[in-house]
Amino acid sequence: MNVRKEIRELSYSDRIQYQRAIAHLQVGGEKSVWTSLRNLYVTHIMHANSPEYFLFWNRNFLRTMERHLQEYNCSTTIPYFDFTLDAGDLSSSVVWRPDFFWIISLKREFLSEIFYT
Repeated sequence: MNVRKEIRELSYSDRIQYQRAIAHLQVGGEKSVWTSLRNLYVTHIMHANSPEYFLFWNRNFLRTMERHLQEYNCSTTIPYFDFTLDAGDLSSSVVWRPDFFWIISLKREFLSEIFYT
């Protein structure tokens, strides 16, 4: 059983693993799993954000996304963000740093790993 971590608790290797799993979902452009999940959310945005369905809908959506991520790496989980740790100055949170969630060279490395090996 995998346990979700707060975003700041992710090690560097955890972040790389998560980034690779996300990049894997994006392969295929408009026919990718990532695009399908985006379209699902956009189609049902009224339910996703309504008071009656918010918790159920978003929990189900995140679990569906997490299962897709785990098809790439079974230990991948979606981290959560505890915004209360940044109370008073959310704009300076570590999560907004450009190097925190995406590294350009990682995307190139991942794509070359898929298409050139």
